[in-house]
Amino acid sequence: MMETTSVRQLVTFALDGDVYAVGIESVAFVVAAGAATRVPLADSFIDGLANVRGALMPVVDGVRWASGAPRAHGAAGKIVVLRQRTSDVGLAVDRMLGVAEAREREIAPLSSGEADIYEGLYMREDTAVRIFRVQALFDALKSRKPAVAESASLAPSVRALRSGERDDEAAPQQRRMLRFETNGEQYGLDMGGVRDILPMPEKIVGVQGLPSYAMGTGVYRNGTAMPIVHLGALLLGGAASKPRRVVCAEVATPNGREIVGLAVDWVHDLQAPREDAAARFAPSLESYSEMVRGVTYASSGAPMFVLDEERLLGEGGAVSRLLPSQAVRRASAAESAEEAPEGGASDNGRLYVFFQACGQEYGMPAGDVKEVRRLTRLTPVPHAPAGIVGVANVRGRILTVVGAQAALELGGERERTAHLIVAEKDGAERGIAVPRVTRVVRIPPDQTKQGFYHCSRDRKLVPLVAPSAFR
Repeated sequence: MMETTSVRQLVTFALDGDVYAVGIESVAFVVAAGAATRVPLADSFIDGLANVRGALMPVVDGVRWASGAPRAHGAAGKIVVLRQRTSDVGLAVDRMLGVAEAREREIAPLSSGEADIYEGLYMREDTAVRIFRVQALFDALKSRKPAVAESASLAPSVRALRSGERDDEAAPQQRRMLRFETNGEQYGLDMGGVRDILPMPEKIVGVQGLPSYAMGTGVYRNGTAMPIVHLGALLLGGAASKPRRVVCAEVATPNGREIVGLAVDWVHDLQAPREDAAARFAPSLESYSEMVRGVTYASSGAPMFVLDEERLLGEGGAVSRLLPSQAVRRASAAESAEEAPEGGASDNGRLYVFFQACGQEYGMPAGDVKEVRRLTRLTPVPHAPAGIVGVANVRGRILTVVGAQAALELGGERERTAHLIVAEKDGAERGIAVPRVTRVVRIPPDQTKQGFYHCSRDRKLVPLVAPSAFR
């Protein structure tokens, strides 16, 4: 009896010197690799979005998908478009090797660790060929958050937007979006959240303990402190470009609305994309970033990511969580909420004791400071809560001492402390260990705004904290 064995046709290709394959039934077509637009906060194996024959689709770096390692031998040369029902995904490969046939019995299963990614392995002459499990690739993309849109192909209105045509018979309501660029990608933000566009400030005061994309604090037009976030570093991570403009936007916080600066490379223009043309992702391209609603084409023809204003700027959104460290924020709010002046206050201003921690200067109302002394001896307390560095004997009293570095959430390697600030507030006395006390200054009322001291002499912004920050 003649033996019958099913034969599979496989599309083979090279990836960093190794040979891989996918079933021919999953391949829609193969095209030359082009530029891909990076997707904010995407997994490392995602190259980005590419416009392939009029459809926006995610492109997966085959090397990173296979090994998790970066590509070692230059850019990809081809994109194998994999199709599953109505969803397309591009797989970036080095070069195509052709179509091969393999009998099912010749395909050996792999270990359980690799079986999630590969259907199996077969030998082609003296070369091992791994067969990608296409379903696993689609599942990896769909394991993200719910899809933003349901269509992979560009709507006719998107093509009209690119060519400048308009469908006057049914013109949906338009909204104006600010188009800007950061880290080489273009973004759109609804103008409803934008308050101003300014040049990048010459002076930005860094705040210790915040992520690298929180650049620090600058000054807004009305003299108020404005936290500045590098938007490109926040969305894309890695090395950040040098921004030239600041998009000033309103951010919702528990204390009301505040102005925050989004540092970008350049601001281009205002766009008026049609509602049915914007924010369309392929079903297989899920929302990689909660801050991005989708993607459309700008009038220039380049892909433009549409930022979600609520998730970016709303209360509890990505930017509001990056406002100056919560400890400093709470202390600043407590300081500014004091209605009646206390000790050290006068018509000419209020006395503040300034100290340094992690290279940043801070000020505390002198009326809350009982004394400042050198910290000569500190006794550690076993199993003490985080932030408590020990106890000290102060004029015959045992005083619990809190480290300023830990209390203000400044992070980094623990600094040596040389001074002890003995503070009292609402009858509670506490010791605060700081690297050094720098000065005592009387600050006029017009130089304290939003919990910061605006030093006009050297154009510095110094956070002002209350003893309640050192619990």
